[in-house]
Amino acid sequence: MCSGRCVPCRPARDGDALSLLSRCPPVGTRERLALDLLLYTGLARGDVVRLGRQHVSNGVITFRMEKNRGDGVAYPPLLPVLAATIAASKTGDLTFLVTERGTPFVKESFGNWFREACREAGCPGSAHGLRKAGATRAAENGASVHQLMALFGWKTEKMALIYTRKADRKRLASTAAPLLLLPTQTQNEKRPHLESGAGASEN
Repeated sequence: MCSGRCVPCRPARDGDALSLLSRCPPVGTRERLALDLLLYTGLARGDVVRLGRQHVSNGVITFRMEKNRGDGVAYPPLLPVLAATIAASKTGDLTFLVTERGTPFVKESFGNWFREACREAGCPGSAHGLRKAGATRAAENGASVHQLMALFGWKTEKMALIYTRKADRKRLASTAAPLLLLPTQTQNEKRPHLESGAGASEN
């Protein structure tokens, strides 16, 4: 990975981190393959390390999840961005992700490897953090509770509601903020740009 802080393992800390994926790490690297598999399938680390070409048919991934979430089977589509990453990456015969020796990962060693890769990139995080980042992005882009449940394999609404409620609060706050204006004020009035430290009182 690069030396910048652009690996989106901590979405709560840096809400814009996911938009930097196009810059780091480069397509074709094992790190980028891991990032895209985690982000664009919604699968957990124990599932991602078992995922391979045999699970893809007609642009759809059909995969029986490790923890038997929901009905036990996930059906995420193979998004074009993920398909391009896979095509440009070195993969194994039965799994997309392989170790330096060309053997499949076990989930514990994958988790340790990914965490170390994030640390070296200057953004300590985990594979689970990236799964949460994907759920956050989907919810903020308008995914419903049941869409999130289907994609991430949650059996009940509890986890999905955490993400949709937070996304709804952001949208509601955005539409409610203009109500704070006085009748003589307009929403389109020019606002000063606040530099870092602006507004601090002088000693």
